[in-house]
Amino acid sequence: MKYSELLKQKIKESGISVRKISKLCNEHGVPVTQSYISILSNGTAPPASDRVNKVLVRVLSDHTDLSLAELRTAALKGRLPEYAQELHEEIVSQDTGEIQRLKARVSQLENEMRNLKSLLKGWFESG
Repeated sequence: MKYSELLKQKIKESGISVRKISKLCNEHGVPVTQSYISILSNGTAPPASDRVNKVLVRVLSDHTDLSLAELRTAALKGRLPEYAQELHEEIVSQDTGEIQRLKARVSQLENEMRNLKSLLKGWFESG
């Protein structure tokens, strides 16, 4: 999900006005204007700095499940050129496929271990 979409979604989920979010950010020592929050959530500005992202998460996390890692990831992806974003998505999808193959192999090995234990148990009990 794009940074702006994520931020817009979490602001909506929070039920807090942009004005109140701005006020809370300022109270936490990070000056963030209403208009800046609006342009961030509309995608007309590049993703915010880590300092701003931290305070946004602090303000929104009481009302949403937004995490700093999630917002940072979206921010970093938003700063990448489009070809790099496409490459990132391709790598993630390949990694997901590889993870699924590894999980299947682990499951197969666990079954083989159970079978081996049964065989050994039977062998020792009969011997």
